Amino acid sequence: MKDTKKCLICKKEFIKSYYCSLKDWKTRKYCSRECAKATLFHNGITPWNKGKSVRLNPIGEFKKGFKWSDEIKDKMKGRIPWNKGTKGIMKSNSGTFRPGNIPIHKGKGITPQERLFRNCKEYKDWRTTVLKRDDFICVWCGYKSHTRVNGHSDMVVDHIKSYALYPELRTKIENGRTLCYWCHKKTETYGLNKQFFISKVVI
Repeated sequence: MKDTKKCLICKKEFIKSYYCSLKDWKTRKYCSRECAKATLFHNGITPWNKGKSVRLNPIGEFKKGFKWSDEIKDKMKGRIPWNKGTKGIMKSNSGTFRPGNIPIHKGKGITPQERLFRNCKEYKDWRTTVLKRDDFICVWCGYKSHTRVNGHSDMVVDHIKSYALYPELRTKIENGRTLCYWCHKKTETYGLNKQFFISKVVI
């Protein structure tokens, strides 16, 4: 295969570059991008908007100088814009507006006071006491291990009565039990089950 070709536009010979693959070299006809662009109108192809008076581009955006017809202007008279007098961001699937995008989890989760309580000596001693009492064995399935799951110990100290609903029983040894990582997920107060559990108690 020849390493040189003749450009169809400028009639100059050009050499195959190191980065050009053999597949592209077989179909290559021009020496540069400028010559390739010149073929769009060199071969008799006319622009899509030649001779058209419409002031719209292919995307549908209005161009400068566009004017509505008198017939359309008459239809638009007296109409009130759908968003007149509204401020903020519209909620999905609803017609009401709210002032700004407020996260749904704002004000929830572990507060600074809650974090301080979980890291205090009294709470840590309660957890250690419950683990030693149950001999580091899950009271539900009998599992015993010292490995770690997702960076945390696979043995969990769970509150029998809810941590959120009974704050006075948070450090009571009788209110604690040792569960494994997997049995802890089956409890009523774990994760998403918590909101259903609390709703049952409140109702």
